[in-house]
Amino acid sequence: MTRALALAALVLAAAPAAAAPAKPDYGILLLAHGGDPDWNAQVEDLRRRVDAKVPAEAAIGMADPATIQPALDRLAARGVARVIAVPFFIQSRSEVMDQTRYVLGLRRRPSEVMRRAARRFDAMMASMPLAQRMMMPKMHLFGLERVKTRLPLAMTPALDGSPIVARVLLERARALSRDPGREIVVLVAHGPVDDRAVPAWDETLARQAAAVRRAGGFAGASYAILRDD
Repeated sequence: MTRALALAALVLAAAPAAAAPAKPDYGILLLAHGGDPDWNAQVEDLRRRVDAKVPAEAAIGMADPATIQPALDRLAARGVARVIAVPFFIQSRSEVMDQTRYVLGLRRRPSEVMRRAARRFDAMMASMPLAQRMMMPKMHLFGLERVKTRLPLAMTPALDGSPIVARVLLERARALSRDPGREIVVLVAHGPVDDRAVPAWDETLARQAAAVRRAGGFAGASYAILRDD
């Protein structure tokens, strides 16, 4: 199974089971961190695969109302009665997940961790020469805006310890492997800003690394969290 098909299966599994009717009454809002054109194209391909069975729209970014609002509007225009947001983020214990819940109206307060991180980023940018600032991509890091919709909203957990994710990781490790019994797999994940969230990330990544090691017959498996924010 390709990675896109595996993730499509994960999205459909996260959504509520549809009754017999061919047209479900709900729509799926895919939430994904933006990347290079190839990454964004794969997100769009996944959206199309899901959309073949359930109305689906995608919003790329980190809890960005500027991309989430249009996606919700498109779902409303397609006649769905409710929306299930499915985040393609690694861990549910995340400041990005907290801020996303706030943007969707599922949490009362915004993420203070995201607010502080945005202030640090702004201070760093202000210290850069103008020419260097002009070369930096524009990013949405934090805001108090929320989406406006009459549609009932719910959000699934992040990828967390899903066995489907373990299968995707195993597929990738096998593609690079030459002699599994003499190799160690290292998973590298973009970690949280919040120190208090690290144990939850440790637990998820340790579980996924162990699953890849067992299924692939590797000599060992470990993980690393990159916290460059």
